[in-house]
Amino acid sequence: MVSNLRNNSAAGHRQPALFCVIAFACGILIDRQFSETENGPSLGIWISFALFCLLLWGYLFRCSRSFQKWLLPAKFALLFSCGGMIHHLQWNTTSPDSLIRFAGKESTPVRLIVRIESEPVLLINKSPQYTSAWSKEDRTRCTIQVLELIHQAGTTKVSGKTLLTISGDATFLRPGDTVYLIGKLRSLSPALNPAGFDFSLLMRQKGIRGSIFCSSPEALQKLSSTSWNWAHFVIRPQQKIRRAIRMIYARYLADNSAGIAQALLLGERHSLEDEVTFSFRRSGLMHLLSISGLHVGLIGWLCLILARLFNFSQRSLLFSLLTGITFCLILAELRPPVLRAWLIGIVFIAGWAIQRKVGFLQSLSLAAWLILIVNPAWLFDRGTQLSFLAMLGIFGLWQLLPGLFSEVADVFDSQEDSVSFVSTSRYLFRYVKKYFLQSLVISLAITVLAIPLLANSFDRVTLTGIPATIISLPILAISLTLLLLLGLAGMISSTLAGWIAIPAEFFLKMLNGIADLFSGENFLQWSTSRPDEWFLVGLYALLVFAFIYSSRSSHRYKSWLIAGWLISVVAGLDGAEIINRRYGWKGASQQLECRALGVGHGNACVVKCPNGKTILIDAGSMENGQFAASVVQANLADMGADRLDAILLSHTDLDHLNAIPFLIEQIPIREILLNPVGLNPQHPAMLAIVSKAFKRNIKLRTVRKDDLIELDSEMAVRIKQCPSSPLEKTGNDNADSIVVEIEYRGKRMLFPGDLEDEGQTRLMQLSSPGYDILLAPHHGGKHENRPEFAEWVNAKNIIVSTNDSNSRTRLENVYGPKRKIYFTSEGAIRIQVSKEGKIKLSQWQPQQLWQQQF
Repeated sequence: MVSNLRNNSAAGHRQPALFCVIAFACGILIDRQFSETENGPSLGIWISFALFCLLLWGYLFRCSRSFQKWLLPAKFALLFSCGGMIHHLQWNTTSPDSLIRFAGKESTPVRLIVRIESEPVLLINKSPQYTSAWSKEDRTRCTIQVLELIHQAGTTKVSGKTLLTISGDATFLRPGDTVYLIGKLRSLSPALNPAGFDFSLLMRQKGIRGSIFCSSPEALQKLSSTSWNWAHFVIRPQQKIRRAIRMIYARYLADNSAGIAQALLLGERHSLEDEVTFSFRRSGLMHLLSISGLHVGLIGWLCLILARLFNFSQRSLLFSLLTGITFCLILAELRPPVLRAWLIGIVFIAGWAIQRKVGFLQSLSLAAWLILIVNPAWLFDRGTQLSFLAMLGIFGLWQLLPGLFSEVADVFDSQEDSVSFVSTSRYLFRYVKKYFLQSLVISLAITVLAIPLLANSFDRVTLTGIPATIISLPILAISLTLLLLLGLAGMISSTLAGWIAIPAEFFLKMLNGIADLFSGENFLQWSTSRPDEWFLVGLYALLVFAFIYSSRSSHRYKSWLIAGWLISVVAGLDGAEIINRRYGWKGASQQLECRALGVGHGNACVVKCPNGKTILIDAGSMENGQFAASVVQANLADMGADRLDAILLSHTDLDHLNAIPFLIEQIPIREILLNPVGLNPQHPAMLAIVSKAFKRNIKLRTVRKDDLIELDSEMAVRIKQCPSSPLEKTGNDNADSIVVEIEYRGKRMLFPGDLEDEGQTRLMQLSSPGYDILLAPHHGGKHENRPEFAEWVNAKNIIVSTNDSNSRTRLENVYGPKRKIYFTSEGAIRIQVSKEGKIKLSQWQPQQLWQQQF
């Protein structure tokens, strides 16, 4: 295979599928970019354009030879229109009877008859008690196909795929069951913060735009379990195998190892401990922790080697490879990463089966075309992009460094109808001999190519994945082999399964140990600002041009091409800013930026000083402190910061601090500033903060009134009010909240926490300079936001950090009609103060962009 791929260069063979898939993808890109705008193309326009291109192509095909030179442009135009039309149908078109038409942002009670589409999965809540203000509960999640909407007038036929979440254990349900349920329906809202994970976008790629929540399993009633349907013959046998394998792993492996095993073979990561997930993410090994193209390739290769050991014929070798990758597809429930890898494998196997030399780019383009036809939205999926980028990187190495692969013969290079054990052993020896060098170069090349995409997705550059992947790949191959054997043995003999479980447990622990080793703080990794989407397009267009140029000419300029690529990557990742942040050199930013983040009912305000230092004022959420921590971390990176110089806790309510324990484990923090009256050792979140800060050598200190937090000489962060000692405690944490005042270039911002009662009375006894920005006390509460306080603070803009905006009218009456009020429930708010003293306020929009408010 290697030799064939090396001979089939881009210059030596035509690659019609490459240009066809580019035209198809451009149609998808144009539809995604403009279809949701007022003047964007509609489905009717796409259909009309496609019909016109088809008729034009047919007419030119029948014309004389002089007109047939226009056949190719007409064909590309037809493919362009087909791509836009298919994407518009999948992404923007909603059926008239779709349930989503009845859904809104707020939950609406509904009664439905639905059919279970996927196996219900029990999500066990393993997070600490302080993660949420609500009681810990396990949840069951699955996808459903809605059939009927029940209302007072009768029933209405509805359709659409929806996400179902049930409080409690509802794993008694099976795919194909028809169920009556009572729940709450709502649409999936876009992300409220920049740089964060957009769950609604992921679900929309799967055709899911709404969710239903049931308060208990008793809210569902199974109506029928029809045996003569598709689920009985296809889905249920598959789910039985998955449940059996899951039970075998839980029986014979330790908890952590069983969770890793399920992730590797079944694609289920919900059983993993948070520490395990964090280690794999920090070490750059997250791609190993879920079944994907790498796992499909390894399992297919294992089947291939096994077939060689039994002297199978060449045709049987192909069948073994096909069996292995198809088994992965079935076992992983047709998950997108596995389906993509399976489609790519089918194209290459078909080329080998017909014994036709098909260029690598031709085969890869055909696979990409099939993938985009199955789901056009996968063009924007980072997993898809990284998969094809990795394969292009390997192909580029074959072109630029052919000697790297010269000593490894292909499995199918042999002209014999069968192969012997001796030849297989020699092949394996040669493969191991070159393994480390190849793995190093391939990992380095793929990492360099993927850095811009990874930085855009995760705001982080991680080079630890290179050595970690090289060490982990053989262990992963052995682990997958043992896990397959363990699953098979567990169904036959418990004694045999027990013996196999011993080495399987050992190698799984080795994988976990490698992840722990390479997840050390700041080890070959750093945070970076998110590159612009158009910069990525230009960067990879430059890469394609460089690749084509190098493949059609001598390689004497390849070092210059590689250097130019690296310089472009560094420029796109704000290399000067990274140096400034890491070594304290003065950069050119010179502006203050503050973000009030949407974390539900809670506070999280990130402030970046003109010199690049950062401070976080409160970080918590009543709903989920872990989610709030991820939002803070993503926005820090988006602001160009890789650490926190200080965290200030106004008081000890959960919705102001329960994200801090998670942040301590994820990013470097210099010090945490505490309220003197909040040092309660029995407070679970405060106890976690103190203990984790001690392990990380993070400085803890209390603050007092009039303290000046030294971060930037040109900016003042002042404690305007705070108890001087624990003896001054009034018995009310809210009344004892720290009040923070920030001043830069004559602009002032006030952060009063949940200040109320005696604390607010003491504050109003001081003189007020008037404020440009006020974070409304206690999330806009009625008792804390009174007319006398509004008159005292005299704020021009009020930000309300809450999960709803129902109090808008009341607050407008309190603060006056001339004051502008913004709610984080409608999107994060960004305040920027330039060095000239000009203030700019923007809010994050559902279209996932900043919109300036004034």
